[in-house]
Amino acid sequence: MSLNSVIAKFWTPSEVSCGSRYKWEYASSLEGTRLSSAIRRVIWWVFTGNRGGPNRARVVIALRDRPMNANQLAETLGMDYKTVRHHLSVLSKNRLILGEGEGYGTMYFLSPELEHEYNEFAKIWDRIGRKQIT
Repeated sequence: MSLNSVIAKFWTPSEVSCGSRYKWEYASSLEGTRLSSAIRRVIWWVFTGNRGGPNRARVVIALRDRPMNANQLAETLGMDYKTVRHHLSVLSKNRLILGEGEGYGTMYFLSPELEHEYNEFAKIWDRIGRKQIT
């Protein structure tokens, strides 16, 4: 079973009235604690499951400060543009960030779920992440 199929059991996409922006809503039959458990597992997997985790964490931290497009993130983080695009893709596929707009100017934001569980992300980052970047 893939990680996305596990996630799909907990989230369903629905379009929000403000254009193309997506909001991930909780499935009505699920309790918040089950979703919290699922998002925690996703956070652990995305940030600790492979070598790209520390850079993805840097992207999330930057996006928490303010929404940015891929070029702005590349400049802010001192990373290659294509590398940033790859990490944005991984974060989007795992529903940890949302993109607004199209093409080059797409602005990225933290998803409502990651905003809600940001303290969990911060705990994980404090425990393992900072050692990997310094």
